[in-house]
Amino acid sequence: MRLLIIFLFIVLTCCNTFDAQDAENDRFGPKYQSLETEILKEGTNHKRIMILAKNGESPEAIATDYGGTVEQPFEELNGVTSYIPTDQLLDLGHDERVEEIEYDKIVELKPELEADWPTNMIQAPRAWSQGLTGKGKKIGVLDSGIANHEDLNIKGGVAFTNYTDSYEDDNGHGTHVAGIIAALDNDIGITGVAPDSELYAVKVLNEENLGFMSHIITGIDWSIRHDMDIINLSLGSADHSSMLQQMTDKANDEGIVVVSAAGNSGTRSGTENTVNYPARYQSSIAVGAVDHRRNRATFSSTGPAVELSAPGVAINSTYLNNQYISMDGTSFAAPYVTGVAALLMEEEPNASNRQIRERLQNDSIDLGNEGRDTWYGFGLVQAPEPEPKLGTVTMPFTDIHGHWAEEEVISVYERGWMIGSDGLFRPENNLTRAEAATVFSRILQLEDTGETPPTFTDVADSFWASEKIELVAQHGIMIGSGHSFSPNAPLTREQMATMLYRVLSVDHSEETAPFHDVPADRWSYDAITALRELDIVRGISPTTFDPTGAITRAQMSVMLERAAPHFE
Repeated sequence: MRLLIIFLFIVLTCCNTFDAQDAENDRFGPKYQSLETEILKEGTNHKRIMILAKNGESPEAIATDYGGTVEQPFEELNGVTSYIPTDQLLDLGHDERVEEIEYDKIVELKPELEADWPTNMIQAPRAWSQGLTGKGKKIGVLDSGIANHEDLNIKGGVAFTNYTDSYEDDNGHGTHVAGIIAALDNDIGITGVAPDSELYAVKVLNEENLGFMSHIITGIDWSIRHDMDIINLSLGSADHSSMLQQMTDKANDEGIVVVSAAGNSGTRSGTENTVNYPARYQSSIAVGAVDHRRNRATFSSTGPAVELSAPGVAINSTYLNNQYISMDGTSFAAPYVTGVAALLMEEEPNASNRQIRERLQNDSIDLGNEGRDTWYGFGLVQAPEPEPKLGTVTMPFTDIHGHWAEEEVISVYERGWMIGSDGLFRPENNLTRAEAATVFSRILQLEDTGETPPTFTDVADSFWASEKIELVAQHGIMIGSGHSFSPNAPLTREQMATMLYRVLSVDHSEETAPFHDVPADRWSYDAITALRELDIVRGISPTTFDPTGAITRAQMSVMLERAAPHFE
C-alpha cells in the first residue's frame, strides 16, 4: 500500500505572526482522537508549542516562565517542546529570548494499495558477492518503530511518542522500511540491501502513523548524539519547518547521510514541484519511486530536489507478527538508497558523507532526460560494482571501440571523472561549461566553502549542474562573465587550459610562444605555454593551438589523463 504523508501545519514566528484568535481557533477533528489526549492533556487552555531559544538562553526557563511544561528538549538546537497557556502565547511571541516558535505539527501516513514484489533493479547481489553487507553501519529508522521479527536484528532504539516507552512498531510501516534496509540473509523471507547493518528503531509515529513534528526533530537529535551513520526518513511534509531544517542541516554537518522520501504527491504530468520536506532540504537526499519498468510511479513527487530514484511499487518486506506484506510508496524507495549508502560506507570507510552522496549520484543509472531531471534526479540507485579482474578490460561505452581516445576515455571513466549515459560516451560532442564544472568538482572533490557563491542569472536552482557550478565558482576555478555562466556553451580549448593551470598551480613557463595563434599578450598565454611544456596540452598542428575552438569530450579525456599524475 502506498503511503501518503500529510502534515497539518500552523507555523508561527517570533513577534509578529501569532495572535489570540489563532490560538483559540486551533481544533482537531475526530480522525486525530488518538492524539487528542496528548494535545489537550493540560486542558483546552494550553497549546503544544516548539520553542527555539537564542544562544545563551534556556528554552526550559522560557517555557516555565510562561506557565508551560517541559516535554522534549532539542539539545542540538537549544529548543524544547512545551504546553503553554493560550493566554501567554502573545507575550511568549514577543519575548526577546525567543528565536522562533512553532505549533507542534501533526504527522500522518495514509495506507493505500497493496501489490507484489517487483524485479530487483539495484543489483545488490553484486555488492554481496564482494562481501559488502553494510556491516557495522548504524542506521536510525525514524518511523513507527520496528517490530520484533525473525528476519530482523534490532540493535536498539528509543520512543518519542509520549504514550509509550517502547520502540515496538504498532503500525507496521517502520518494520516494512527496516526490512528493505536490513532483513537478514538467513534463508527466511527476504534479504535487505545491507543485511549486516545495525538497525536502530527511533519511534516518532504512533499506531495510526500520527505524531508531532517535535518527535521527528527529537529523533534526529537523538540520532546525532548516538552516532548514527545514516538516518532514514520515510515521511515528509508539504510545508517548511525552520526547526526541522536546522536539525536536518545539523545532522548533515555532523557527517550523517540523511535520506528522505520525496513524497507521494506526484501527478501524472509530473510538472509540479511537489517534493516534501525534509526531502526538499539540500542537506537530505530526496528519493523518488519507480516501477519494475524503471518508469516513475505516478504518485512519486517531482521537482528539482529529487536526487535519486529507487523501486517503490509493489515492494515486499517485513511486517507485524512475523509476516510479510507488499506496499507502494516513496517511503519504500528511500530505504533502498539508505541500504546502498551503507554498502558504500563499508566499501569506502574513510569517505565523508558528501563523498558517499556523490558516489550515489555518479553510480546511478540515468533515467528520463539526460542528466539530472525533476522526475528521477540523477537516476536509479545502484549497488557498488565489483572491481574488474586482473587482465580484463571493461568496455563501459558502446561508441568508443576503436576510437583514437578509447584508452583515455576508459581511464577517466574508471577514475570517476567523466561518465556517459545510456551506454554512450559521445566522444565527438563538444564539452559544455556545465559538464566541465561537474568534471572538476569530481576530480577535486570540492566541498562547500560556506561563502556565498556568485549569482548567475542563467543558472536556475533546478538546473542539473547548479550545485557543481556553485562549487567551481566558490573555488575560483570557473568564474563566468559578469552575472552569466553560459552553462550550455561549449568550453573552449584555452578555457580548459586556463582551468587546468589554476588547479594544478604549475610554474609559469619561460618557453617562447609555441603557437602562432597564442601571442604573448593573449590572456591565456601563460596557461597554454606552461601546460604545453608539461605535455598536458598540444596543438591541432605543431604551430597552431586553436584557442577559441570548442573542446570535445574525447579531447577533454585525453588532457585529463595527461594531467592525472599532477592531481595525485
